[in-house]
Amino acid sequence: MKFHFRLEPVLRYRQAREEALKKELSQLIERAAKEQARLAQLEVSLQNQFAEWRAAQREQLNMELLGFLERHCERLRRERTAQGERVHRTQQAVERKRQEVVKASQEREVLERLREKRRMEFLTEFLRREQNVIDESAMQRYARSKEM
Repeated sequence: MKFHFRLEPVLRYRQAREEALKKELSQLIERAAKEQARLAQLEVSLQNQFAEWRAAQREQLNMELLGFLERHCERLRRERTAQGERVHRTQQAVERKRQEVVKASQEREVLERLREKRRMEFLTEFLRREQNVIDESAMQRYARSKEM
């Protein structure tokens, strides 16, 4: 007699779903890291551009160059703000996906515990039946030995 867990297909589905969610989470984490790196890059660019603008102010270079540098700094600030928002949204998506992975793991674990419980019940019943057969056989041998 072989153990068969009726919910095995459901368990396999939940395992596959959990793995897919973990893969999606990994991709989101990678994307979040790239977004964060882009934000850091914009910060450095903005600092460098601002330093260049201040130096140009001190040297009293032409107004056209100062205007260009100021507009460029403003554009970099807007990009930094937008990038900060992208980083925030990506981090929120990572957290939502992380919660989905946790839930999927819990759902899978519930079925795995149920499968283990059913397997133990199966083994207990199997051993009980086997013991009954052994006992019956022993009783028959004893009864035959008494007849003789």
